[in-house]
Amino acid sequence: MRMIDADKIQKAIYAEEDNLTGSGMCEVEMEIYNDGIDAQWEKIEKAPTIDAVEVVRCRDCIHCADDYVDTGFGAMPTFTCDIFEGYGVGIKPDHYCSYGERGDAE
Repeated sequence: MRMIDADKIQKAIYAEEDNLTGSGMCEVEMEIYNDGIDAQWEKIEKAPTIDAVEVVRCRDCIHCADDYVDTGFGAMPTFTCDIFEGYGVGIKPDHYCSYGERGDAE
């Protein structure tokens, strides 16, 4: 499963004279096409939604910094976290937590 912002795609899928979808269609064809889109859009609107929040991965978080851990076989790249000081060593880039805050580099 993946989350999408369905509201952003609504306008783009309708055929109009001045967009790629509608190019080459006559007015009747565009009306029939758009009626089909309306029917599908009604199904999308009735689809169940999930209660989800966007997470901030450690690699994008202002509390994490690049670091190296001595494994005994050499230094291994990792992240350290300001919030979980003693416990934050060895964090992987794809980890996340409820304290994550996105940095300005987005």
